[in-house]
Amino acid sequence: MLRLGLPSISQMSTFGESGSAPWTAWPVGARVMVRQRLRSAADGGHAPRYTDILGDVVAVGPEGVRLSRDAPRRGHPDPWEPGCEVFVPADEIAVGKRVPPRPARRARRAPTSED
Repeated sequence: MLRLGLPSISQMSTFGESGSAPWTAWPVGARVMVRQRLRSAADGGHAPRYTDILGDVVAVGPEGVRLSRDAPRRGHPDPWEPGCEVFVPADEIAVGKRVPPRPARRARRAPTSED
């Protein structure tokens, strides 16, 4: 697993404190969506750029949140390894929320013969 410049889990608290950032209330294992602000030098930093990250909470703290990413949907242009961890620093979190668990995959229907 690739970990470049990410704080270790031991450096982050897994429990929020009252009066702290809203994401610190997310329990470990909860499925969440975080909208991350992207820093871009190309536009001079004027236009907001965002990316959404969907995954399960691994650790939270005032520094940010660490997520284990969901697998990308089929045909996604930028595939990543399912379960890879990503750290989103507090100053890059635009919004975030808890989301329902991923739906169970449906079984394929058996082909029917129409005679």
